[in-house]
Amino acid sequence: MAPFMEIGNIFKAKEPATPSEHFLAIQIQEGIVKTAVWQVSSGQPEVTSYGSLQEWTDTESLVVAVDASLTTALEGQELEPDRVIFGLPESWVKDDKISPDASVHLKELIHKLELKPIGFVVITEAVIQQLKLNEGIPPTAILLELHSSKVNVVVTKLGEVVGREEVGRSDDLAKDVQEGLARLEIDQFPARIIIINGQDTDIEQQLTSFPWKEQLPFLHIPKVETPDPKFSIKAVALSGGSEAARSLGIEVQEPETAGSPGGAVPDSDESDSDPDSGDLGFVVGQDIRDLDTPESDMSEPAPIVPSAPIKRPKFAVPAALTNLKSFIPRFNQSSFSQPQFNFKNPLFIAIPVILLLIIFGIVFAYGSISSAKITLFVEPKQLDKSFELAIADSPQDDLPTIPATSESLELNASGSIPTSGEALVGDKATGEVTVFNKTDSEKTFEKGTTLTTSGNLKFVLDSDVTVASRSAEEQDGGINIVYGKVTTSVTANAIGAESNIDNNTEFTVGTFPKSSIDAKATKDFSGGTSRTVKAVSKTDRQELLDQLSEQIKSEAKDKLSSSDEFQIVPQDVEIIDQSFSDAVGDETDTLSLDLKAKANFLKFRQSALSSLVELQINSDIPPGFTFNPDNADITVSPPETDDDGLITTTATVKANLTPDVPISDYQKQLKGKSVNTADRLLQNIAGYKKLTIIITPKLPFLSGRLPSNTDKIQFEIKPITP
Repeated sequence: MAPFMEIGNIFKAKEPATPSEHFLAIQIQEGIVKTAVWQVSSGQPEVTSYGSLQEWTDTESLVVAVDASLTTALEGQELEPDRVIFGLPESWVKDDKISPDASVHLKELIHKLELKPIGFVVITEAVIQQLKLNEGIPPTAILLELHSSKVNVVVTKLGEVVGREEVGRSDDLAKDVQEGLARLEIDQFPARIIIINGQDTDIEQQLTSFPWKEQLPFLHIPKVETPDPKFSIKAVALSGGSEAARSLGIEVQEPETAGSPGGAVPDSDESDSDPDSGDLGFVVGQDIRDLDTPESDMSEPAPIVPSAPIKRPKFAVPAALTNLKSFIPRFNQSSFSQPQFNFKNPLFIAIPVILLLIIFGIVFAYGSISSAKITLFVEPKQLDKSFELAIADSPQDDLPTIPATSESLELNASGSIPTSGEALVGDKATGEVTVFNKTDSEKTFEKGTTLTTSGNLKFVLDSDVTVASRSAEEQDGGINIVYGKVTTSVTANAIGAESNIDNNTEFTVGTFPKSSIDAKATKDFSGGTSRTVKAVSKTDRQELLDQLSEQIKSEAKDKLSSSDEFQIVPQDVEIIDQSFSDAVGDETDTLSLDLKAKANFLKFRQSALSSLVELQINSDIPPGFTFNPDNADITVSPPETDDDGLITTTATVKANLTPDVPISDYQKQLKGKSVNTADRLLQNIAGYKKLTIIITPKLPFLSGRLPSNTDKIQFEIKPITP
């Protein structure tokens, strides 16, 4: 359906504005204004420059703020455009008209700055249209228009506004938005929140961290987006500018959307095409033009389309054109000859009427009983991301935190392993030695005193020994010195045959020098033997201890993991009691252990991890796609404890992001539509590859149209790998 044209243009030659003519766009919101300069180039409106963001409080400061912003926008340009379109907030439009309070501001602004208004558009409606142009599909989202004292909440599904609410602004923006959404009777809210005026990381974080799924019917945690501050004024200039240019007689082409190859526009020759599918809610005519007449009556503003997000403008017709019939010549009916029909035969009327009723009945019945299966093949996007998490019973300031509780369980375990160590075993050599005391005093040597050979073989005394001092004896007229001596038994210090020493082998006794004390073997030593055998090593004991500790940890995890609702993360095992069968070095083929230990774990809900992961990857999900935790691989590394006692882990997410297809909304959009129309609409879905539509029963001329009953339209989404 062609755009509506002002009636006066039919009877006079168009005086189109020069394509290079520049226009102004002024966006007014509570406390701030934005401006831009735009023109129509190659059949499309485009922004040539932006003004600065200015603040205002009353009518006088509004004029100053707009003037300052326009000065920035026009800086360095040799032009003084005065024709302007306004972007107005939702609160300035009451009962389909500009409110009287708003009219006071606009009237003063127009006269002081000598502006020529050509129309206005509600800011949220312009943003919806611009999102459709950017993303190729009518948006499904929650739009937030933030002011210092209030918040406007607008919910749109597939470009259609399904609810709007204004709430007071407090320190907790998330609570304010929750209040606005709670007032709306909507079964399920879109998982996308767009702040259309400004960028503030604190506000974005406040909205992102709010538990939306616990408070309201959200299928997924909503993704919070804050477009560039210029986005809203650009939407006013481009989306509103298209309709404004048409009203001035400038030829404007249909804009190219992100989802339409080459900017192609669907044909409009089908009977099921929606004549209002391109409407924006832009208003031209009396309401805004009367603002530049000081004597105009501002108490009765002209109507505006308040909530049609994608409709053609409904122009206000000047009163001078209401008596249009005076321009149309009257013709005498007698000047025309009319064909003569015989109406006496009732069949002349009855047959066509009956045929039409039959055809209408068949079409209506088919639309009610037919069913359609739409299989949509889409290409998912791959997501692979890792990030650090804290596991604690209270939130941490610098890390996202999984709330968890500590669990422990005492268990017993027994086991054995073959030994892998080696040991040298055998007998020690024994023999007798004579200890000589060459000093003038008696010497006593305790049991265990070491005797060492010149070959560094060591032996020990088997018992305490006391040796008398030396003495002098007269012999053959001379003096003979006699050493004190004692014969005693000794045993080699180590096993082995090398200790089987010969008779007369000399020894050093303890630390005494041989000049004072020495010893000598009185006979050959014997009995020393050695051999290598399997024995217990330190490694064997540690390996068996680790093995049984893991066994206890595994058994405890199995007992604690009673359902899929919780996830168990092992920490450590505390040894309560352990009893090995053999000591290190003992000769044995098998080592056994009886172990009693306490296994410690961290326990948290799987849903808490999924929600936290979904929150962390929210910014990585592109528009039009959604994250399903059930189809994602989420793993956590073994937790580590830092010096401050904080337990951390690393979560890794691998998932296929699937297109977010609001099936119920598409069912309403597609009911009764042709297959070609459905094909064109569904091609705008993110990740679209192809589709098949099967309509049953098949009837000539009728099976090319979808059922009129939404319950009979079934969707199947099939991901395909690239």
